[in-house]
Amino acid sequence: MNPCPNYNIYQFPTDRHVKACILVRQKIGCTLGMSEYSSPNLCIVQIVIRGKKVFLISAYVEPRNDEINTINSLDFFLQNNPNSIHIIGGDFNGWHPLWGSVRANRRGNNIVNLITTNNLNICNIGTDPTFETVSHNIHRESIIDLTLTCNSPPNQISNWKITKECSPTSSHNGIIFELHMNKSSLTRAKKLSTFKYNTQNIKWDDIKEVFQKRISENLDLDINIEHLNTTELEKYVSKLTSVIQNVCNKLFPQKGEHAHRAPWWNEKLESLKQKVIKNHHKLQQLKRNKKPMTDALSEKDRLKNEYSQAIRAESTKHFKEFCNKQGKEDVWSVTNRLLKTTPLTKPPTTLKTKSGNYTSTTQETAETFLKEYFPEDEPDTNPQHTTIRRLSKKIPATLPEPPFTVDEIINAVSSMNPKKSPGLDHLTADICTNFIKLFPSVVTKLMNRCLQLSYFPKAWKVAYIKVIPKPNKSEHTTSSYRPIGLINVFGKVLEKLITKRLKHHLHITGTMSNMQFGFKEQTSTTNAIQKALDVIQDAKAKKLQVIAISLDIQSAFDNAWWPAIFHKLNTVHCPSNLFKLLQNYVKDRTVRLDFADSSCTKPMSRGCIQGSVCGPILWNLVLDELLTAELPQGCHLQAFADDILLITQSKDITTLENITNEALTRITLVLN
Repeated sequence: MNPCPNYNIYQFPTDRHVKACILVRQKIGCTLGMSEYSSPNLCIVQIVIRGKKVFLISAYVEPRNDEINTINSLDFFLQNNPNSIHIIGGDFNGWHPLWGSVRANRRGNNIVNLITTNNLNICNIGTDPTFETVSHNIHRESIIDLTLTCNSPPNQISNWKITKECSPTSSHNGIIFELHMNKSSLTRAKKLSTFKYNTQNIKWDDIKEVFQKRISENLDLDINIEHLNTTELEKYVSKLTSVIQNVCNKLFPQKGEHAHRAPWWNEKLESLKQKVIKNHHKLQQLKRNKKPMTDALSEKDRLKNEYSQAIRAESTKHFKEFCNKQGKEDVWSVTNRLLKTTPLTKPPTTLKTKSGNYTSTTQETAETFLKEYFPEDEPDTNPQHTTIRRLSKKIPATLPEPPFTVDEIINAVSSMNPKKSPGLDHLTADICTNFIKLFPSVVTKLMNRCLQLSYFPKAWKVAYIKVIPKPNKSEHTTSSYRPIGLINVFGKVLEKLITKRLKHHLHITGTMSNMQFGFKEQTSTTNAIQKALDVIQDAKAKKLQVIAISLDIQSAFDNAWWPAIFHKLNTVHCPSNLFKLLQNYVKDRTVRLDFADSSCTKPMSRGCIQGSVCGPILWNLVLDELLTAELPQGCHLQAFADDILLITQSKDITTLENITNEALTRITLVLN
């Protein structure tokens, strides 16, 4: 189902078309999709009211054969959740006098068995049809759409009725009813966006003086930052952040959630919609008066086709206009992502854990995400690991880097996109950029004090995790999502300063393999592909047999081992003050995830945050051990980020097979 503004859409696709879904209006409460029990034809969503679970269920049973056992799946769920409130709505394609049909069929009897076994109540009232169609100029109708409840208080559901207004283009009539609850009894989902200040239309030149004046009035600019200890530095960072936030609260409008409608909707479409509804009413009137419906039916087909074609044309036109408006940078950052089917944000659902069980609450789901994305550093069982851990703590006897300059800091913050999500302090890149330009001395002294003390402020070590669905993946496991960490911009500025200096050091010393093409300046996928082709073509020119094997390191970033990183930093003679600052950078790091109405925080002991500035270069340091490892003659190894390509060559197949297996064995040993 396509997105619907202001609603969360629950649907559970597989290789089959989705035929049951649930739309929940945003901000009415916290919901959780039950992926363990759901399918394309059965959608189950949990909502908590006064601490009690209420399950909303949408079902569709195929007309002739219940091919995917929807009735049995529903029965299984009800049997496993007997004490909760269930509200079921669905197209069951069954007839029975219990809900107003003239006669019963086999499907209807099966549904009655489901109802009696699970003590369900039928909410349908009267004998008005829920389904109406015309075939061969004969009007056909039936009652196949049911509303069922279980364990619901007697007066909690009322005013059940059939309406022809809400779905005028469908053969199924709409069903509406009221569910009585105290709105304050609903649990609330946490706000997941870190955007708070709407600075998109702010003209900084116009407010610069006011911004500077209010900051100066509330922040002690005479404090001697160069003499602060770590405790005092923490307090100063906290004070600086709160002062900027307070000024922003008064100067800038705050981003609010407001109702959206399709940007391409217009008066013509609204007029066509009303004509379709009017025709629907006309058909009902002709039917009640037992008058001919031939002309009205022809008009119905014409209007529905005209309406659907107009919607398609307007939405396509709007999308083309959107694409044409993008600048060079936006084409790659926005349009290309759309064309690559970037998945929509999905509402919260339960997860299948590595043990094969499913989570059952939002808190358990949040904890599962963090546990599997950010694993604990395990005790050493390998003597080599013990040696690496010991050597990693040694401070290299190298010259320290000189202090950061004002220009470095301004260049670092100016390179950040203000449209990217900020960290938990809500300060976007444009706010921080203008603060730094107005108070360059303050920030320069602050960053250099961090360098001198080898101290990374704790507020800058917290990563707020957003889980982004991967395209074309099941949404029931953590591997179907990508964890992105949102970090405070001031923390990212310090990370940029560190990585810039470290990259420069690695470049001038030439201590890293040139077979890594990812996360490096002046290299790209084109360079990586060309290098691989050159190796293969050279081997073919020598009439050698060639094998190319692509290797994927599962959860590479999440499992980067910190002792290996610092051992490598020692090997490449990292400047001593950068080394010590990076040691503190990984110390006491935490990740936080908000999921539905729950929040979970976890300390980190290994891994690189996807979304951090330091992450890519730290990963390259880890992988460099592999790229510089000794492999059998005839082996070539290269990488683009965490994607590794092994190319082996030999005169005969047997030798080729042997050296390939030997290379894979050595690669596995290095990675372990």
